[in-house]
Amino acid sequence: MYKVGDKVPRAGRYQCIVCGLILEFLPKHIEMGVLFNSCPLCFAGTENGPKKPEEDIWTFIG
Repeated sequence: MYKVGDKVPRAGRYQCIVCGLILEFLPKHIEMGVLFNSCPLCFAGTENGPKKPEEDIWTFIG
């Protein structure tokens, strides 16, 4: 599980545990050191979302 600000560890698909949105990160994203952001659909990982920035919201699904 990962929270906003964590570095994306590997390429693949990650799902928001709150709303189910799936984002895919490619190898080029990993090379660039991309970080997890808040969920653009349900706003989990923000002060106004169902989960706050310090809470885990992303899970690796493959």
